[in-house]
Amino acid sequence: MKYLLLSTIALGLCCAPMAAEAQAQGQSQSNLNLGISTHHINANGAGSREELSGGGFMLTYVFGDVGPVEMALRSNFSILSLKEQNDINVIGTDLGLIFGQNLSRQGFKWYLGGGAYYELREHDTLHLKDSLTGIQLTSGVGYNWRKVALDLWLSARSVGAYEIDNRNVENVLTGGIALSVRF
Repeated sequence: MKYLLLSTIALGLCCAPMAAEAQAQGQSQSNLNLGISTHHINANGAGSREELSGGGFMLTYVFGDVGPVEMALRSNFSILSLKEQNDINVIGTDLGLIFGQNLSRQGFKWYLGGGAYYELREHDTLHLKDSLTGIQLTSGVGYNWRKVALDLWLSARSVGAYEIDNRNVENVLTGGIALSVRF
């Protein structure tokens, strides 16, 4: 998790001057988005269902056009709790490469991509810690105004990491809504 969190911070620090320079040159696009988000995870299986919810931060940097689409690096950092048990807390992050339309320009946007996730789960009562890692596929839609962006995304995660205590997990979906400032 340290590496994903550090890479997210480094991405923000490296990209902020480039985004400011692009705006200073009068370009009509915003390459950096930083915002707050809701975050939900549902892990479903035969006879088991796990729901986590919470909030977090979202950072997106758009590199530019790659053929007919734009390419961006996106990271989420979230703090979640298990709905059924308040004594289980989850700190998570994901980092992914997304491709889509209008990621840096005003108007309706859509994107698809993939990446990796990391979760650290702490059970306060039992003093247990688990870490989960894996890959995920992401899709999303949203709208960019001049200085504000709204995103709605859904990701499908690899299930292996969620099969703790011999649970049979069939699918893991995560998603949320983010409201960001565009630089």
